[in-house]
Amino acid sequence: MRLPALICFVCCWISFAVVKGQEINFRRINVESGLSDNLVSCATLDKNGMMWIGSAGGLDSYNGISVKHWPYPDGKDRGVGDLYCDRQNHLWVISTDGELWTLNNNRRFVQVKFASAQDSGRVRYLLPVANDSIYLWVNNQLAKVSREPLHITAHAKLSDVGRINTFLQKTPLANDKYAVALSDRVVVFDPVAGKLEKTFVVDNCAAAVQLSNGDMLVCTGNDRELFRIEYA
Repeated sequence: MRLPALICFVCCWISFAVVKGQEINFRRINVESGLSDNLVSCATLDKNGMMWIGSAGGLDSYNGISVKHWPYPDGKDRGVGDLYCDRQNHLWVISTDGELWTLNNNRRFVQVKFASAQDSGRVRYLLPVANDSIYLWVNNQLAKVSREPLHITAHAKLSDVGRINTFLQKTPLANDKYAVALSDRVVVFDPVAGKLEKTFVVDNCAAAVQLSNGDMLVCTGNDRELFRIEYA
């Protein structure tokens, strides 16, 4: 989730309207109210209405009243890069140093490791699909989370995409596909099938979103241009 959208999401969640026609009041949540860091990278809601916030300072939860910090059990000081809450209300966390962690219903923090050392790498993004399976982008390949036993297994290598160091934005599409905005292109791929669908060359791409009819809107960075891609 990009930062401007995330800020809007957080503000809307913690805001309230007293009566229709009156002004909406916003409450700011920051380090002064207990947040680990003001540089927020991601957020999600669990089934109990708890908001989970990932920032440069780590993982925090907010119940509408107070903020609680959830330190990594190994004691390392690191931030959060991506978050996802599944149907079982388990929280999945990618740390800024590329490790995958999960927080189960008992709120026990567990690191999810690779089944094979030769497949290990820096985990960058969570890619959940409709059946609640979780795929991961690890360096230049896709991996999958196995829940029993809990580990990460290699899934597919998207050699046609090339090495991707950072997604500027990931966008879920229909039929469990994803679009990712890169610096010079938008890539559409299917994590379940493990294959590349389409590539659109875009100079200085900053973000991509899908419209209701399936087309995509792409925003460029420096030029601040917005244009539409007909995606069939």
